[in-house]
Formats: sequence, structure tokens, C-alpha cells
Amino acid sequence: MTGKTRNIHFHEGSYITFKSFSTKKKQHLKIIELTDSSFLYFPYENQHSIFDLQEVKFKDIKKIYAGGKKEVLGMKGVSALGGAGVFLIAFDVLNQISKPSVKINSTIAIISASLIGVSYIINTLQHPVYRINNKHSLKLYHIENPKLHP
Repeated sequence: MTGKTRNIHFHEGSYITFKSFSTKKKQHLKIIELTDSSFLYFPYENQHSIFDLQEVKFKDIKKIYAGGKKEVLGMKGVSALGGAGVFLIAFDVLNQISKPSVKINSTIAIISASLIGVSYIINTLQHPVYRINNKHSLKLYHIENPKLHP
């Protein structure tokens, strides 16, 4: 994938996370083989027969998600900073449950909400989404490594 800001390279064996026009949901697949206009993948991890290969055409890809898939405390898109915010508010709520006379501290609630918000912003900046259009396009470059071929 090429664009104005940077190039993202995919090769056989690498994983790609994308959304297509047909499925309209995010898919995370391992590229098995690249062709001139598409790539091939196995639909299931445990099936590795040549007859099970499926194809995704480059023109069918709507968005590409750059970056890894990380989860903190079971929540996608939250970094350790956001996890700290969730921990603070959970600690404050548990403190109120164990001691009913203690009220939820508004300062801790504001700090934890700020931590969660900042973590989402940082995560969005670190893992951008590229819409395939005139600015960002998919291109296939035939790059051969001379060490791989005798």
C-alpha cells in the first residue's frame, strides 16, 4: 500500500487487517500468495490444502488497518494508560462498596476518564486506518531477492 505519508509493505507470509466492500467487517488474514491483482489466503487456520485457498482482489479492499491487534483488560484499542484509568475508577467504586460512607472521588473519576481518553487518542495515532482512494492506493511491486533464487 502506498500513500502520501508512508508506505506499508505486505509480503507473502505477513498478516493484513482490512475491511472489504463485500463483507463490511474487519478481517485479519495471513497472505499466502500474491498475484498481480489479488492475494490468496486460507479461510481457516487448521485447513492448509491448496483447494481451500480463497482470493481477495485489491479493488475490493475498502480500508487497511495499520498496526497490531492489542487488548488490555479485554478491551480493544485501550493501551496500558487506559487500563490504568479503568483500574483507578474500579478501585474507587470498590472502595465505595466496601465503605458506604465514602463517596466516589470526583478527582479520581476525572483523572481516570482523562487517562482512558488520552489512551484512545494515542492508539488512533499509532494505528491509523487508511481508506483506499486517490490519496492511498494499493500497488503491487515485484521485488525479488537474489538470495532466494539460485
